[in-house]
Amino acid sequence: MSRNRGDPLTVDRGTEPIGSLTLRPGQPDDLPAIGRIERVSYHDSWSFDVLRKSLAAPAPSSLVALSADGAVVGYAFFGVGAGELDVHSLTVDPPWRRRGVATRLLERIEQDARAAGVSRLLLEVREGNEPALRLYRRHGFAVDTVRRRYYADGEDAVLMSRALAPEHEGAGGR
Repeated sequence: MSRNRGDPLTVDRGTEPIGSLTLRPGQPDDLPAIGRIERVSYHDSWSFDVLRKSLAAPAPSSLVALSADGAVVGYAFFGVGAGELDVHSLTVDPPWRRRGVATRLLERIEQDARAAGVSRLLLEVREGNEPALRLYRRHGFAVDTVRRRYYADGEDAVLMSRALAPEHEGAGGR
């Protein structure tokens, strides 16, 4: 998993209400909630220091999903460089999974990436993470390659990508 943040997106990253969720750039005050979700979601979770540095970056390269009561229920970290956006992490709090949070985060990333002129989205996912693989396939991602025994526990990493049509071509460019 890449730790290089790359270049920021240069589009408006304001708060966006979506149904009962609000999406906005991550902030340092979100660290406790993100850290908790990270720990319950991954046995090889990112350290608080990595999360803190990611949230403190000067340009938006994170999104959080907030419930109606303002609780962080999901987040995404990403980096942009050379016309590509690399999704480093997209994670949803377990009680909120299968309720559209990941889809909304991914759609917002796609929308902002397209508006910024990004031509390709990249990500990596554990081979055994079937829910994530289904989500990414639904969003047009295809497997590029598999890194055998990539993770410390020996699990393979699946590298996926998706080409993005320029913003003026609209959603039909999927």
